[in-house]
Amino acid sequence: MRHFLPALAICLAGTAAAQGDDPGRLDPAALIEKFSIALSEPEDRTRPVLRPALRIEPALERRAEDLRPGPLRAAGLVRSGAVAAGFVLGELILVADSPAATQAAAARIGTPIGQPLRLTAGTPEGRTLSLLRVRLDPRRAPDDAVFDRVEAASPHRFTRVYEVSSEAARDTLTAALDLQLAGEVSVGLNWIFEPLALDNEILLEGVTPAGAGFVNPFDLPYLNGEGAARIGVTGAWHLLKAAGLLDDTGRAMAASRIPLAVIDQGFHDALDLSMPEIRGAAAGRPGDRACAGGAVCPWHGSHVAEIMAAPVGNMRAVAGPAGPVAGPVELQTLDGFESWALLAWIADRTAPDAAAVPRVVNMSFAATVPDLWAWSTVALDLGIAALDRAGTLAVAAAGNDRADIDAVRCVEGVPGACHETARRVPCELTGVVCVGALGQDDVRIAEFSAVGAMPGTPGQDGDSIDIYAPGVAILAGADPGAGTSPPAQGWTQAVSGSSVAAPLVAGVAALIAAADPGLGADALRELLLNGAWSGATDLPPGQAPDPRLGRFLNAERPVRLALAARFAGTDFPPLVEIVRPRPGLGMPAVQMGSRLDVEARSVDVEEGIGCCAPRWTVDGLVRPDLSGPRVGIVLEQNRSYEIGVTVTDGAGQTASDTMTVRARP
Repeated sequence: MRHFLPALAICLAGTAAAQGDDPGRLDPAALIEKFSIALSEPEDRTRPVLRPALRIEPALERRAEDLRPGPLRAAGLVRSGAVAAGFVLGELILVADSPAATQAAAARIGTPIGQPLRLTAGTPEGRTLSLLRVRLDPRRAPDDAVFDRVEAASPHRFTRVYEVSSEAARDTLTAALDLQLAGEVSVGLNWIFEPLALDNEILLEGVTPAGAGFVNPFDLPYLNGEGAARIGVTGAWHLLKAAGLLDDTGRAMAASRIPLAVIDQGFHDALDLSMPEIRGAAAGRPGDRACAGGAVCPWHGSHVAEIMAAPVGNMRAVAGPAGPVAGPVELQTLDGFESWALLAWIADRTAPDAAAVPRVVNMSFAATVPDLWAWSTVALDLGIAALDRAGTLAVAAAGNDRADIDAVRCVEGVPGACHETARRVPCELTGVVCVGALGQDDVRIAEFSAVGAMPGTPGQDGDSIDIYAPGVAILAGADPGAGTSPPAQGWTQAVSGSSVAAPLVAGVAALIAAADPGLGADALRELLLNGAWSGATDLPPGQAPDPRLGRFLNAERPVRLALAARFAGTDFPPLVEIVRPRPGLGMPAVQMGSRLDVEARSVDVEEGIGCCAPRWTVDGLVRPDLSGPRVGIVLEQNRSYEIGVTVTDGAGQTASDTMTVRARP
């Protein structure tokens, strides 16, 4: 057997506890070990020996220039087939057990940039690792023989030509391989992320026709429990209120407010958020990084943040799942959208003296790293492990390029020797909840969404798309200067992409955390995924399962499970509310002798949504002829009527609601 083994596994050998000892923790050694490839000797020893090679392709230089991380630094690009990724030229990230080890390695290859980062990895003993960014010595000559060593370590696995944008790009990639195979420290490239594009169309849903009012979030199929996907965000809100965690205005009590974070770009100063905290870029500044594919997306982060956590009931059409429970929402722009900037943010938020740690962070950006350098993303895995240990759940978008992020390549002549052709980060980082997009009011995967293979497919690295969520025609606030009248912030636009599916999932994760603030990141992730709908069984009648759709988002079930675990032994009274006709500023009116349709929604923490059979009254008199949550009542006289409903849960506790309606000639 031969191995292509990342060096840090040697540093950590014997120090990290086995997963079985503490299943809630991510083991750094295990994170790295999964990129160790053990292949049998090829059976045919007479075939010519091939090896990977790099070829300069000048046409890539212009795209690399678009990724430039700053005026004094440049980007390179590497491409393998349809997979391409940018990285900072002449920089590497070194990871070791101590600052001394990284400093010593840096001294042999170039010059340290700034101070080391310290990450407390997800081991039970809380081992601290040192990360250091290094500028390579430009006089360092590339060693082309490194590709012979790669072939010797992993026979026939990487036998292809990888295109690069320049000589400097070739030299950086070659130096990274050479140092990784030397085995002294673990090496990473400073990969550059791209925000994932949005498909935008300005619409008029912000204000309903004839100025009758704003769109009600309870009517949006991607939030309520009535659309095809039935994700049930509004039901989860009701469950939290029934448990006493939301006040009469629908806002969470202080103890149940969840600090959140969005790492993105383009946060304007008219954001529909209760407590925004913009860091890394001034409010009102558009993002300067084009989205994947070159699309312009100056306010990408604003859309994402509002879709995750916009408040409910503030006379704006935008509403996010986390709106009722969101505490401070940190809005962070990354310098250059680089791996190192993300690691620095993680190190700051997970430091022992960190002032505030977000419970959920959304990342709607990606880099797709070709297979030969997949090991160079392990530093990011360790960052996610540190977030996990600190209690932060990371959510990321899968992408909008229709790619199979689990596509594999197999080694000829070696049975079962298959590996993924690329690694999409942060989506495929271990511990990240990776989100694909569903179509509009549908449980079919959106045509633009990246997809993943189902668990068990040969060659998978164990990380794939974890869950799908609505990703088409999701409402966000209008951009500044959109030229609309009334003012832009009173209007909305419909945006599509996995970029907007991810914050819906992140918002639901925040609801679960509000249901039980004591949950760790691992328990939060488990409830979110295990409480989801199944793509094999929970489908509309007559719809055939899509083998790629493993799970799709469900808010009600995990929130209810979290409440049941937190309040075991407590029996909450039910809640009931007449929801149709919609309560408004005036008394609903109906023509005498015509049918009035009335609907009630009941909820009980123990029994769920629609828990209890309602009993209807008119002017205090029970109407046994009316049954079910939706009834039709004929009002014959020219006067006001009081419509009432009462429900009783399994423990005998009751709740009631009334509405006054006027019948007119």
